[in-house]
Amino acid sequence: MSDSDQSVEERNKATIRRFIEEAQNTHDLDLMDEISMPDCQLHHPAAKSVASTPEERDVVINEVRRSFSDFYFEIQDLVAEGNLVAARLINHATNDGPMGPAKAVSNKVMAQPVQVIYTMSEDGRIADVRIEEDIFGMMEQLGQTPGPARRLYWMSRLGVFRFLQRIGKLPREQDGGTVLGS
Repeated sequence: MSDSDQSVEERNKATIRRFIEEAQNTHDLDLMDEISMPDCQLHHPAAKSVASTPEERDVVINEVRRSFSDFYFEIQDLVAEGNLVAARLINHATNDGPMGPAKAVSNKVMAQPVQVIYTMSEDGRIADVRIEEDIFGMMEQLGQTPGPARRLYWMSRLGVFRFLQRIGKLPREQDGGTVLGS
């Protein structure tokens, strides 16, 4: 790796650190817009669709802030290669506002790990953000998960049992098992 590659990677990591610590953690939307490309794509598992304009990103961020006004990220790792930066984060927050149809429960959550892949532009701004986090685990911490019977119903409806049978994790009907959800 050449010195110029190293400096680009270090610059990208510094930008992401600034984005997380100075923009996200302080909820500074203007700084987020400054550090991001205008057409930056935000992919989040809880979002209805990809946010691809500053206004759409602000809607996603404000929805999160409405549910968790004090959320902040603790950086565990930042790794850069070329124009990509991978971040492993812990999300700390208190559910003090409604989250979709669920009412606020005032529980503190610690979502971990949150993995984010940032794609950087040539000028060192964020061009793409892909977030992966354990939404179900967070819902469990909030006491918002459905009970076992409801969970089994939806696992059956979604074909989870058939999938588990196909990959050998549950017995198949011909092996003496039953086909759940059929």
